[in-house]
Amino acid sequence: MPLSDLTIIVPVYGKPQLVYDCLRSVSGENVVVIDDCGPQEREIVKVCAKFEAAYGRNQTNLGFLRTVNGAVDMTDTEYVLLLNSDCIVSDGSIHHMMTVSRAFEADIVGCRLLFPDKNQRVQHAGVASGVGGLPYHPFMYLHKDTPHVNRVMCVNAVTGAAMLIKRAAWDELNGFDTAFGLGVFEDVDFCWRARAMGKTVIYDGYVFMYHHMHGSKHNHGYHHDVSGQNLKLLADRHQMGVDEHLFYGNVQSMCGRDGKCKF
Repeated sequence: MPLSDLTIIVPVYGKPQLVYDCLRSVSGENVVVIDDCGPQEREIVKVCAKFEAAYGRNQTNLGFLRTVNGAVDMTDTEYVLLLNSDCIVSDGSIHHMMTVSRAFEADIVGCRLLFPDKNQRVQHAGVASGVGGLPYHPFMYLHKDTPHVNRVMCVNAVTGAAMLIKRAAWDELNGFDTAFGLGVFEDVDFCWRARAMGKTVIYDGYVFMYHHMHGSKHNHGYHHDVSGQNLKLLADRHQMGVDEHLFYGNVQSMCGRDGKCKF
């Protein structure tokens, strides 16, 4: 049975094989695919039909940010999961993230993302703020069993590639800020704005998904910040400072000293 209190939103732009692998991993859930006026529409429609995912299509190319904002506005479930089409979800991971959200009253939850190769390396384990407020992924390329990534902890930001959000928090924050245009860092800005409002962001390292990093990238408005204006906007707005201690301190989990999750 699908999780009745969750809508999974998958923005796409062509690349039907990625979409196929993604939708197969969440088959049976309430999934909405939004095609950003991309190529291979017929193939994408077939994939959605095979896995019984709802399909919608923008009339013009809007880019990732506006595509997601529009899609979330059409939902009414308690939670939404923003899921890149280049992600493959492991069994039980979404349920666990929702359980963590409820246990810690967290408004935003991310999880461990791994590169889909034989080396089982980390792609995402939370987003840290380094010197000058520059966001980056700590522990990237380390092995998936590194103790620092196998824990549940409070952080200031997680990636939008696989981000579970309470709908009430999304509404309060008015979604992703369109000032970031067709670029990057809208997910970090969203998390940092949430933290500034006293909301809780959790990294759930007890579950994982696979992520073909930049696999869904294309030349029509996804993941570009050539001029650096989005990074400047992020830094000027937040002045976050360094929060690396959250990641590189003692290996402690919110789940207890034994390192085992109690949920």
